[in-house]
Order: sequence, then C-alpha cells, then structure tokens
Amino acid sequence: MKIPRALFVLCACSGLLSCSKDAIPTVEPEPAPEKIIQEPAADYLMLKTGNFWVYESFSVEPASGQARPLHKRDSLHVSRDTTINRARYHLLEGTRLGEPYSALLRTSGPELLDAEGRVLFSTTSLGDTTELPYALLPGGVFSARSLIQRTEGVDVPYGAFDEALVQHFFLKLAPGPAGLPDNSLRHDAAFYVKGLGLAKFSSQTVGEPICIEMRLVNCRVQ
Repeated sequence: MKIPRALFVLCACSGLLSCSKDAIPTVEPEPAPEKIIQEPAADYLMLKTGNFWVYESFSVEPASGQARPLHKRDSLHVSRDTTINRARYHLLEGTRLGEPYSALLRTSGPELLDAEGRVLFSTTSLGDTTELPYALLPGGVFSARSLIQRTEGVDVPYGAFDEALVQHFFLKLAPGPAGLPDNSLRHDAAFYVKGLGLAKFSSQTVGEPICIEMRLVNCRVQ
C-alpha cells in the first residue's frame, strides 16, 4: 500500500512536535518570599508620659527556682516628652536593681532608638546577635553582645503572661574594682510584654549560684 506523501509529512511533523513537547521541562513557579510581620516596638515599650512601673527585687537560685524577696523596690516612669531634630523622644527615669536609670528614647516602627539614633531594640532582629557600641556599655563593662528572642511563660507578682520578647545581654566585665577575675561574664535579661512594657529584669554573674531579679508588682500603662 502506498502512503500519500502529504500524510507521511504530517505524521512526521506530529511525531516531532510530540517529542519536542516532552523534552520541554516543567518550570515550577518560585515560592513567594515570606512576609516579615513588623511589630511596632512601641507596643512592647509603652513609652507614654505618665506611665510607670514598680518592681520588687528577688534573689533567685536558678538551679531550684527558689526565690527569696529582698524587700527592695525599683520603679521606672516616663516623666516627659521632648523634641530633638523634629523627632519625639520620651524621658524614662527611675532605678533598676538599685542603680539610677535615665534614658531619652524614641520608637520608630519596629525599632527603639536612643538620642544618638542608635538602635537599642528591634522586633525584626529576633535570633540575631549584635555587638553593643562602646558608648552604650555601663561602667565596669569591657564589651557586650545582645540577643532578642521570643519566650513563653513570664510569671511575675503583677500577673502571668503567655508570651514576651526577651533581650539578653552578655557582658564581659573589666577586672579590678570588684575583685573579679579576668574574662568574668554577666548575663542580663529584660522581658517585655506586649501592651505592658518591662515585666522583669534579671542579672547574674556567670558561675555565681544566685541571680537577682526585679519583678513587676504594679504599674499604670496607657
């Protein structure tokens, strides 16, 4: 049987198209980048004039969790607002673990900044370790790193909270005045609860059996 030339050409072309179609790889669409939710730092700091927080100090044994009240109180309050270079700042004053505390602070989106524009806290840098500038180091501290994480189960006399952001500070202490050996380290931690502010602050020299904590007992937050 003689196959018409036109039919032969058509079949050949169909086979070629079929092979070509099979040879084309399927390109999967790239997944959309994960959207980062930026929580305002203001929701965790609650820096509004008139807001105040009162804390009770405790001596805590981390191994057992046993806490003993020290019958010492600290307090922080937002005393006033001021404007620097057309930006609104809040003056936070008081004491923290018995030491005087005063800072000009402002929030911008997810960040907390000082009067020099340095970022002190950010809700978008969770899990990132950063070196603190020398100008921000407290007295007797040689160097420091900061790490912000989300944590669960913050329990203080004022109440129990399911979640908070905790900012860890790993401080390398300068030897000498306190009789500390070289390379002594201190771990401080600040626990911020959304809609409340600072709920707890703790400090412990690495290797020491006791941690000192100040825990929120009363506050007025607007």
